[in-house]
Amino acid sequence: MFTTRDGLIQIAVISQNQVKKLFKALSTDDSLEQPKFKTEAARVEYSDHVREFMADIFKTNTTHHWTAKLREARVPIEEI
Repeated sequence: MFTTRDGLIQIAVISQNQVKKLFKALSTDDSLEQPKFKTEAARVEYSDHVREFMADIFKTNTTHHWTAKLREARVPIEEI
């Protein structure tokens, strides 16, 4: 669960393909080359860092913005 500028969202990203779609939709796909983001194992090991990275992004805009943007990218997301 992540806080947006005006609410809460939940994303459900599991597969590497979903992760790529998410990072591309957030315009952060270059981050996938960083060791902490590159593989599922790394994202689990550094989950606190990954969560903080994502939280900082989602705080920058509204729930409507993120749900629309991520649904368009076919990333599972719901407003809480």
